[in-house]
Amino acid sequence: MLVTGREETPLLPPWASAAATEQAAIMLGTLGPPEGDAATDTATDTAMDAVTHATVTRIRACARRAAAYRDALAQHGVPTHFPYFDPTVIDACLATRPHERTTPYQPKPLLAAALQPIAPGLLVRHDKGHHNYDLHAGLAAHTPYLLEVFGDDCALTRADLIDAPVLRRALTGTGPSSVTGGLPLAFLTETLALELWLRHRTEGSDHVLDPGPGRAPDRRPAV
Repeated sequence: MLVTGREETPLLPPWASAAATEQAAIMLGTLGPPEGDAATDTATDTAMDAVTHATVTRIRACARRAAAYRDALAQHGVPTHFPYFDPTVIDACLATRPHERTTPYQPKPLLAAALQPIAPGLLVRHDKGHHNYDLHAGLAAHTPYLLEVFGDDCALTRADLIDAPVLRRALTGTGPSSVTGGLPLAFLTETLALELWLRHRTEGSDHVLDPGPGRAPDRRPAV
């Protein structure tokens, strides 16, 4: 697809309605690169080896998201800067050997090496933090709330964008078709964001839905 390059195949969650799937296919089929970019992309892709192509495609995808954040924050007067997307930084990274750019034993090895002379010991950890625990804990604590949000009369169902019963089965079931058993959590978090956004747009309310006081037990080991 021209919209995503060859980074990933566009995916929809299993609860997307037939109408939403059809509309997404239409949009992906009609959108293309900005005028004048097609020839450049083709020439660049032909000259790249597979590793460089995959790296540049990933950089472009991240840059598009960064631009979206920049534009959203600019509306509120918040200046944003993304120095890692500077051409000189990207050129320096691409000039290194592929096996030096990443390792399973240390996050961001190139950044750690670059900062060592000016900030020794800043990036010495050997693991990478993430928010998976918080997402799963929140899901466990607030599943009843989510089942209520995605009732048969939710905004996305009224707009014929999701199949609410399929989503609820994904919330309560197990296995690869469930949220806890194999589906990307982003499917759920982005669907929830769309539901709240659509409620705001259609109901004209700034009220933020309250999931209640539920909280999953903290099973993380003490540090």
